[in-house]
Amino acid sequence: MNFVINKKDIDQNFINQLYAKHASLIENNENGEKNYRPFAKEVFKEMFKYAKAEVPSDPILEELITNCNQAGYDGSLHMQFHNILLNEYGLRLAHPSEKKISINCDDPRLVNIICNSLIPVENFYNPEEKICELDGLLGFILESQDGKDGVTYKNGKLSLTIPEELRDYPVINEMQQSKSLFDVIKEVFFQLIEKVFGHTNDIKITKENDVITIAGSFGKSLKVKSTLKEVKPIIDVIKAARDKQ
Repeated sequence: MNFVINKKDIDQNFINQLYAKHASLIENNENGEKNYRPFAKEVFKEMFKYAKAEVPSDPILEELITNCNQAGYDGSLHMQFHNILLNEYGLRLAHPSEKKISINCDDPRLVNIICNSLIPVENFYNPEEKICELDGLLGFILESQDGKDGVTYKNGKLSLTIPEELRDYPVINEMQQSKSLFDVIKEVFFQLIEKVFGHTNDIKITKENDVITIAGSFGKSLKVKSTLKEVKPIIDVIKAARDKQ
């Protein structure tokens, strides 16, 4: 996973230096399990300082620690698509060929985050057959209030860009029903938007240079409080917060 903070690439060599510098902060908890949070917090702080950005407030740092991983922001789209494509159509999503989290922070109480991933779609029975790549984007603002726990997600957006040629790529599900792969991916994405945002009213579909982008957004602010003990895909966290409203 690559990090970009205030438009500055965070070099992997620098991150490795931070790992070595703060490794002593990794301690065992009362159950004998390693607690990485103090370590990760210092690494994040130094990454922001290195980029000459403001260091986010503690609640925002805690949220980043919880979700900047494969089960959080990084795996949001991958996890949602994988089971349906594999179980019903014999397709699998390979490990993302590109993963990037871009963070902008000019105010400790506010960060703007954009998560990009480029995910290859392959034939499960013939992994050498690479069908296409899904270009996914998850973006939002994280906001904290002074002296209060938890953070608020605002101005969320979720989009997927896929090749138009998939309109002509047939797939057959377990019921022997034939559809185009484009329609299958669009259907799954609509289900995902419904799950996260509670409706599909604001979905926009645009076409440019033989690729089609499907995008949805949520306007409401959603307050969450995540913990390392219950790391979930951020899409599930947002849905749970919306359901409580």
